[in-house]
Amino acid sequence: MSTNFSLEQIIMDNEFSSKAIDAEIKPRKLSIIDPVGAIVISLYINICWIPQIRLHIRNLTGHIAPSQFLQQLTWIAFHHSFLVEIDILLPNDLHLGKAVHVDTDLEQKIEALPDVERAFAHLNCETTNNNVSMAPFFHHR
Repeated sequence: MSTNFSLEQIIMDNEFSSKAIDAEIKPRKLSIIDPVGAIVISLYINICWIPQIRLHIRNLTGHIAPSQFLQQLTWIAFHHSFLVEIDILLPNDLHLGKAVHVDTDLEQKIEALPDVERAFAHLNCETTNNNVSMAPFFHHR
């Protein structure tokens, strides 16, 4: 198939294109198809998005929870117990069994306090770097 076009073919093609753009070729009855098609497509898109609109409109307009649920949240906020998390810095030569006993005993004693719901104790070994976040308050002897 040859891709060489003659000058006459190019001129005729350009003339046909310009007449099509100027709407001289298409019949007047078919000129309504384009706007009607655009309206149909836009209606289809809008109808498909209605469930998404209904799903999110309550959140976007400031829908609030029922008052009973808000009262429950307020009660929990004022009457909650504390969760305590503590890091224990132990010497490197401490036996594992003793370390576990220190951990367990400390958790139980902290959980016995009236305002504590649960305590978590984490065991760490002494290292040579002085990490500020791991600064010990008490040293185990």
